[in-house]
Amino acid sequence: MLCRFQSSNRNCWSRQLRTIARPVRRRDNCSFIAAALAAAPGKIDSEPGQVKRVASPPPQPVGPLLYSPAGGMQGVPPGGRTVHQDGRGGIKRRRSREVGPSASPLPAAPHSFQSLCRQWRQFRKLSQLDLALAANVSQRHVSWLETGRSQPSRDMIVRLSDAMEIPLRERNVLLQCAGYVAAYSESRLEEPSMLPVLDALNRVLLHHEPLPALVVDRFWNVKRKNKAADLMLGIGGDPNELLKRVSADGELNLALLTLHPQGLRPYISNWQQAAPAFIRRLKSEALASGDAQLRRRLAEFIALAGPLDQNDSIGESLLPVLPLELNINRLELSLFSVISTFGTPQDITTDELRIEAFYPTDVRTEQFFRSMA
Repeated sequence: MLCRFQSSNRNCWSRQLRTIARPVRRRDNCSFIAAALAAAPGKIDSEPGQVKRVASPPPQPVGPLLYSPAGGMQGVPPGGRTVHQDGRGGIKRRRSREVGPSASPLPAAPHSFQSLCRQWRQFRKLSQLDLALAANVSQRHVSWLETGRSQPSRDMIVRLSDAMEIPLRERNVLLQCAGYVAAYSESRLEEPSMLPVLDALNRVLLHHEPLPALVVDRFWNVKRKNKAADLMLGIGGDPNELLKRVSADGELNLALLTLHPQGLRPYISNWQQAAPAFIRRLKSEALASGDAQLRRRLAEFIALAGPLDQNDSIGESLLPVLPLELNINRLELSLFSVISTFGTPQDITTDELRIEAFYPTDVRTEQFFRSMA
């Protein structure tokens, strides 16, 4: 029994030796190849019958090491990978966050479509959901337009502008910032295409006689006026002399004529009540337009008014409208104005024109203008 056991052991050892000496072939057991790799890390020579250890490739260069609060040092090698050395001396690699199209978009430029659209929405006090409902689009699409993840079409810009009631001049700015050609032209009143508009303005001015009416643009420059308006502006003296005192360029401006100390201001008897209301209207128009040039111009007019009484007390009896009371050489007139605009403008000039029509507050004022007709 003992001899048989020893013989059996010799046969087992001989089989193990033959297995170890057997040459490594491509189709051999994978577990043996894995064991060989574990015993001799490196590359395996392709020659049959031997496992040859080859030097491993040099380590990948690591960028500047940074201290990590979690322990160890971190480095950023070329290629967008970070190397972390733990307490055991091993090296772990993980892919760093790559910056690409899927990353968060960069901040919009001050004069880009994204920033202008956001500014108009915030000025109108609309949330993204409010704007989406008004423009009949999804809230996600509005968010993507404001962050730059989606580019607006020409029709989408017009739809958003209608929802936010943006003036035509500023719509052209939005279109150009998005890479499109301006859609709205700016024509002069004397051009043939503006003939229907000019004819409508003349009819309104003529039918408003014998009461004064004027047509002004966004800067409050007087473009048209009727005879009664000439009478109202010339009550205090020669209109040309009055214009020379208040205007440097010689163009009649209703806001400048009202607020200038040498204009109609000395004849306004309720200046402390009428001036603050008029200034609030100028500020509201400046903010609603979004035009920097208009804001500067109207700010110059407002500065001419000087300090005003800030007492906002409300009287016991209020009229339906705040009148403009004039006292010219003991002639007392009381007027209020009605502003008219075009309902469906498609030209910048038409969009910015408005008619200022004056009506009498009392019978005495109405009789005066009818007697002067």
